[in-house]
Amino acid sequence: MDISKSEVKRIIELSSIACSDDELSSYMKDLSKIIELFDKLKYVNTDNIEPLYNVIDDNLRLRKDVSIKKNTKKEILKNVPKSKYGFYVVPKMIE
Repeated sequence: MDISKSEVKRIIELSSIACSDDELSSYMKDLSKIIELFDKLKYVNTDNIEPLYNVIDDNLRLRKDVSIKKNTKKEILKNVPKSKYGFYVVPKMIE
C-alpha cells in the first residue's frame, strides 16, 4: 500500500518534525514498507491460538500487603530548613 505525500506531510506536522523534500520521499518509502508489513498480519492464521497475556509463563511472587509507618510528616519536616503549617517553605522564585 502506498502512502500519499499529503498523508506523510500531515504525519510530520502532527509529530512536529522538521523535514526536507529529500527526507519526505524517504519517509514515504519507509512508511509504505511499514504499512505493507502490517498488512501481512491480516493473512496470519490465528485459529486455535490462545491469547497471550504475558510472555513469561511464571507466576509473579506476591508479598503481603502490610501497612508500615515510615517517614512520618513530623520526621520529614525536621530535615527541612524552614516549614510552615506542615509544608516546606521555599524562596520565592518569580516576582
